[in-house]
Amino acid sequence: MKTAVMYGAGRIGRGLVGALLAESGYEVVFVDILPDLVARLNETHSYTIFYVDKEEQITVSGVRAVDGRDQAAVAAEIARAEFVCTSVKAENLPAIAPFLAAGLKQRLARGAGPLNILICENLMDSSKRMTELLSPLLSPQEMQNVGLVETTIDRIVPEQTDPNVIRTESYCHLPMDGDAFLGPVPPIAHTELVSPFHSCTERKLYMLNMAHATCAYLGTLRGVALIPEAMAIETIRRTVTGALAESAQAIAKKYPAIASATFDYAQIIPQRFANPALADTCARVGADIPRKLSRNDRLTGAACNVLEQGGTPNNIAIGIAAGLLCDLHLSGAALESTPARLCQLSSLPADHPVCQMALQALSGLAKQ
Repeated sequence: MKTAVMYGAGRIGRGLVGALLAESGYEVVFVDILPDLVARLNETHSYTIFYVDKEEQITVSGVRAVDGRDQAAVAAEIARAEFVCTSVKAENLPAIAPFLAAGLKQRLARGAGPLNILICENLMDSSKRMTELLSPLLSPQEMQNVGLVETTIDRIVPEQTDPNVIRTESYCHLPMDGDAFLGPVPPIAHTELVSPFHSCTERKLYMLNMAHATCAYLGTLRGVALIPEAMAIETIRRTVTGALAESAQAIAKKYPAIASATFDYAQIIPQRFANPALADTCARVGADIPRKLSRNDRLTGAACNVLEQGGTPNNIAIGIAAGLLCDLHLSGAALESTPARLCQLSSLPADHPVCQMALQALSGLAKQ
């Protein structure tokens, strides 16, 4: 049986990517730093997924795991695998880069050929980030043997309460950069090859992730804990759907080839958020506010994209304002510090239209 390495056995690693690899006929080797999880996967060689919207349970079998702290063991698996997937969160990529480099060196030494790395992270331009991390560790010739394949993770997997069962929605779609593979593209279920891929990354980040964060911050300000509870509040739902419409219009104009699919995508996202069985939390979705308000991330990036395409991001600005208020509440800062904080987080000047719109929206939110 052919082997695929899944770097990260967390919510996405097991809840989406690992399951797709197993469905496609690969033996899945998880790499993780949690000893109990590694031991459990090696004992059972399986795990359970529960699809909350279908009330359906499946068993993912044919898996094993290695300790992510053991570089020799990880490198040996990478050297033998068909390809590698990563799902470790963007901030942890620097920690795994030396392990990936060691695996590639061992792979080339045994004549196993190029290595494709499917980057399954919520990160714009993730291939560029991986290039920055791997280039100092590899020679130019070795770098030519790495295919850095961007993907977009389009499944909502909330925080888990049972370590033995991954609870998730059943929505299943894994777009991949069709131009980035070295050699034949490996067959993986429920994937789609996209070219140019940047259109797909923008659509997911500036629509689903943007709307998710908007809902989370507005829900937090209203004192609700769960995303479905927030979506049940009419003003929040109206803002979320309005923000999606603004972003969809901009992306459709920028990428006409995916215009129809983009508008369809905007229609199904609110239904996914509102699913009460998913019980995703505003705290999880809204975590790491500074990153989510940064210039090229989901909120500020989406608003700037709408402006660049000739639109007006009124509803997205409300999401930015809500995120700012949540940030102020967490830091205990005074409301008067908001303009400077917005400039700091967004890297935009104070007179930028997005800043002006967000501050105007914040004034209305602060009075509620």
